[in-house]
Amino acid sequence: MRTPFASSTSSSEPPFRGVGVPLITIRSDDGRVDYVATAALARHMVEVEHVDAIITGGTSGESFALSVAERKALLEEVVKSVDGVVPVIAGVGTVTLEDSLELTRHAVAAGASAVLSGPAQDAGEQDRYGQLDDAGLVNHFTQVI
Repeated sequence: MRTPFASSTSSSEPPFRGVGVPLITIRSDDGRVDYVATAALARHMVEVEHVDAIITGGTSGESFALSVAERKALLEEVVKSVDGVVPVIAGVGTVTLEDSLELTRHAVAAGASAVLSGPAQDAGEQDRYGQLDDAGLVNHFTQVI
C-alpha cells in the first residue's frame, strides 16, 4: 500500500504526504449517480495518475447534491475499487451534525482511512453571518472525532 500518512506519531512529521485527489461524482444521462464510472475514475487516478490518496464526498464531488444513502454507496464503491492500494478519505460534512455523525460511522465501517469534515450548521450558535461560535466548532469536531 502506498501511503501518504506519516509513519511516525511525532508532531514534527506531517499527518499526510503526497497527493490526494478529490473525486468528482459522475452522473449518468438521466442524472443518477454513476457508481461504476466514479469507481473507475478512482482506479484510474491510482493506477495511471499514481495519486497517493482518494478523497470522496467532498465539495468537488458535489456532496451537497447527494443524499446520505448516495454518499454511503459511493464511498463503498470507491473503497472497493481502490482495494487498499491507497487510503480513501471520506468527506462527511453535511448541514446537520446527525448526518455528519452517521456518515462518519459509515466511513469507519466501510474502510475509509480518514474523514474530512466542515462544521455542521446545527452544531452550535451562529452569528449574524451564519458562522458557528467557538463552542459549536468544538462540539462538532469533538463528536465527529
